[in-house]
Amino acid sequence: MSGSNSPAVYGINMENCKNFIVDHCSFSWAIEEVATFYDNKNSTVQWCLLSESLNSSFNGKGDHGYAGVWGGQYASYHHNLIAHHHSRAIRFNGARAHDTTAVVDYRNNVIYNWGNSNAAYGNEIEIKGGSGQLNLVNNYYKAGPATRPTGQPTSLK
Repeated sequence: MSGSNSPAVYGINMENCKNFIVDHCSFSWAIEEVATFYDNKNSTVQWCLLSESLNSSFNGKGDHGYAGVWGGQYASYHHNLIAHHHSRAIRFNGARAHDTTAVVDYRNNVIYNWGNSNAAYGNEIEIKGGSGQLNLVNNYYKAGPATRPTGQPTSLK
């Protein structure tokens, strides 16, 4: 791997999949995004650990310590620990490509030491006539040593 020509490396990246559950898995040390799930249908990510994305690493795009982008049609994300990321902890994907109607339930997650001000943001609608429904319930945000003092944990559309 070389710094400027290295490929984007994910811990896990699932797009355009359906009917799956990711349960009790650990993902870390990715140079792009640790765990990305969008444009999927009927999916669940539960009881997982997403930690320590590598911010200053071999990614040719520069600093890139991101937890991931999550979305989908009828997607559930619950009881996950998301810790020690520079940004995208988590970025929510609204309607785009195959997700004409994104319906996401995000509950009972712990987000720790999110670095930048982007602990939860996004839900943009990228396609005409699309919609995004995002349900955030009972998530716990705990600032850590790398969290900027002015960083608000959420910014959603």
